[in-house]
Amino acid sequence: ELEAEIIDRFGPLPEPAARLMRLCQLKLEAAVWQVTAIYLQDKYLTFKFQDRRRFEQLADGRKVLRIIDDQTALVTLKSAKIEPDKMLSLVKSLLQPAT
Repeated sequence: ELEAEIIDRFGPLPEPAARLMRLCQLKLEAAVWQVTAIYLQDKYLTFKFQDRRRFEQLADGRKVLRIIDDQTALVTLKSAKIEPDKMLSLVKSLLQPAT
């Protein structure tokens, strides 16, 4: 709703502002799964979470999401270098329930 309101008042968002909006949406989706941090470390996309059982619901059926302890899960990437928009898309896909 906020994005629609801004576009209505000011017109199309410049790419940096659109990326910021996508990032804010990801933060909201992460909060649903009680994910407190997502960061890239070497070739690993690392998820920090508060509730292991809740995160297990997200990871269920996904071999790519590997839970390594009560607060951390990893996704192994092919490369440590990934374009920002591709990274946002990847994280968004990982925060969607498995079908």
